[in-house]
Amino acid sequence: MTAGQRAVGRTRFDATRSQYLGSAHRPAADTASKENSADINAHITAGISALDRGDYAVATDCFYQAFRLEPGHLGVLRGLVEVLVADQKYERAVPVYEMILGLAPEDSVSRFNLAVVLSRLWRFDRAEELYRRLLDDNEEYVQARYNLATLYQAQGKLADARDAWKDVLARAPHLASAHGALAEVEMDLGNSKAAMAAYAQAAKLRPKEVSAWVNLAVASQAVGSYGRAVLAMGKAVDLAPEDAHLWAQLGEIQLQLHRGSKERKFLQDAIRSWRQSLLLDPSQKEIRDWLLTYEPALRGSSTQRAE
Repeated sequence: MTAGQRAVGRTRFDATRSQYLGSAHRPAADTASKENSADINAHITAGISALDRGDYAVATDCFYQAFRLEPGHLGVLRGLVEVLVADQKYERAVPVYEMILGLAPEDSVSRFNLAVVLSRLWRFDRAEELYRRLLDDNEEYVQARYNLATLYQAQGKLADARDAWKDVLARAPHLASAHGALAEVEMDLGNSKAAMAAYAQAAKLRPKEVSAWVNLAVASQAVGSYGRAVLAMGKAVDLAPEDAHLWAQLGEIQLQLHRGSKERKFLQDAIRSWRQSLLLDPSQKEIRDWLLTYEPALRGSSTQRAE
């Protein structure tokens, strides 16, 4: 593979993990029935303490003991499901959420979190139903709209995902991750110009994030905007100057700019970038080959100019 042809991978948006999770209802320690109130409250208090220190096994045991004393206690169920989710025991969390919603169908936080858990179990159809119900109740529920967009994207429903991300951004234009996700969808749909615009917004909102500038550079390359790609990759290099791969990528884009403009300066820039990349990582045989190819060409150009 020659210089300028290496595939540059985009930072993919993880559509099953990049979701909001609603704030859990912390169980109150004073809502048990009188018959077992002291024991239940003691188990709840101990469970919350264990959860806060990350001891999920003890926390789970505490809430299960309370559950055995009073299975219909909402505080116990909410505490138990919080532990199960924190411990990534998603299969066990689903029936607990269903019990909570059976007792408290108006509990939108539990409905939302059940949708998140189902999506992490790849049960997308049911998760979509729950998000759409939440949006029927409140169309401005941005987190639900955001998570629904991630589900569409995870399933390859690209047109639906694009529309959903645009709906999110109409309500929350400050969300850099949503701009990045929209850009990812546009790239997958072959709309490189739209992707470049969305990546530019993401980089504007997260100027200290290397991947935002790399993604903008890749999208700019895809539409032949090599000058913009050089500027974006230059920002990435400024943020991570010890990354040999970024220097190599910058050199590739500078070579493309040279090929398009025939300006010697851009070939000089490319060689400088490759030398820096090789200095940081001397094991890169491909970079050595490029230098062996292009340094003589640059010297030849200098000789011709002198003559």
